[in-house]
Amino acid sequence: TRYWRDWSSDVCSSDLVIHGIAEELNQCDHDLMVINAAKAKGSGETFGQMLVRRGVAGVLIRTTKMTHAMCEELAEERFPAVAIADTVPNKHIGSVYCDATNAIERGLEHLVALGHRKIAIAMHVVDDFDHGRRLETFRNFVSRTGLPTDDRWLIRSPATVAGGGAALRQLMLLADRPTAVFVLDPIMGVGLSTEALRLGVKIRSEEHTSE
Repeated sequence: TRYWRDWSSDVCSSDLVIHGIAEELNQCDHDLMVINAAKAKGSGETFGQMLVRRGVAGVLIRTTKMTHAMCEELAEERFPAVAIADTVPNKHIGSVYCDATNAIERGLEHLVALGHRKIAIAMHVVDDFDHGRRLETFRNFVSRTGLPTDDRWLIRSPATVAGGGAALRQLMLLADRPTAVFVLDPIMGVGLSTEALRLGVKIRSEEHTSE
């Protein structure tokens, strides 16, 4: 039996998810197939038809706003599917996601307790359910606590080490710089911290980073 997943809308945590799935599948008689959905689907073919043609029994989907419609199409075809890090308002599609609201609020409370009021946020450039929820939590916290805001303190960059470095460089160019950065992706946090060392920015004294 093959279980297929589309990760063409990748984020850096995807490789960790794939590792976990592969580890579990090793304990049973199933295989994992990775397919780019857009490339694999033939002309005039539905996603469900493409999966059946490839001998796939079930699908795990990682979506963005641009690919969310794929879930509805699979639901209409009643193809076994689960959306990862997303919610789909259809009883024929399963959903698995983590609610990071409490963790994000604790992180922001920590920065405020350290005396920070000008807090920037760095996040993935791709719009998906995960990042949308995290950004919403951040904005609600800032509004509720009366923290100052600036559109330039919202940095969108690829969720990579290089993207984290680029995010810090963009912030350092501002005349009115924030004193803390809340990073929504661990890999971006690594890149931002590495770039801080390269630039000689002392994170603990000049700028705090929370992930």
